[in-house]
Order: sequence, then structure tokens, then C-alpha cells
Amino acid sequence: MIFHQGIIVFDLSAMVLMLILSNLSKRLGEALKIAPFYRLLFVTAGMMFCAAALDAARGVIQVRAMDLVTVVVRITAGVCAAFACLPYWKWLFTEYFYKK
Repeated sequence: MIFHQGIIVFDLSAMVLMLILSNLSKRLGEALKIAPFYRLLFVTAGMMFCAAALDAARGVIQVRAMDLVTVVVRITAGVCAAFACLPYWKWLFTEYFYKK
């Protein structure tokens, strides 16, 4: 049970991070005239909320594969969030790795 409480805290922090990144990406996208990929971050934050809700309802809902379902939802949300942020923030990689 303690493990699942820690995961819920992780989910909440990931949701906050995704919402902050969506706001920053929106502003950067408007300045650079990039398509609104930031909206996908709202979807991923919702996916993390669903995973946290499923973990919180673990005592009520008895599904054998609940752990697998929540892990798959979290991984999917993380991968989608990374791909949603990439068009806005890929310039950071070139700044960091190729700066002389």
C-alpha cells in the first residue's frame, strides 16, 4: 500500500509538470508559429490522472491486471508527453550538446 501512495504522489507531480510544460510550450509555440502540439500534454496529464485514480481505487476495483494497466498508461503518457514537447524544446539539445 505504501508503494501505491508513492506512485500517486509521482503521478500528481508528473501531472503538474505536464501542465507547466503545456503552458510554456503554448507560449513558445505562439512565438515560433509551431502547430499546437502542446494540447497533447493535457491528454497525457489526464492519462496520469486516470492511472492515479485506478491506483487509488485498487481496494474497490478488483482486476487482476490492474498493475499492468496502470504501468502501461503511465508509460504511454510519458512517451506521448516527450513527443509532444520535442517540437518546442529540441533546440535545447543542440544548445547543450553542440555548444563550443
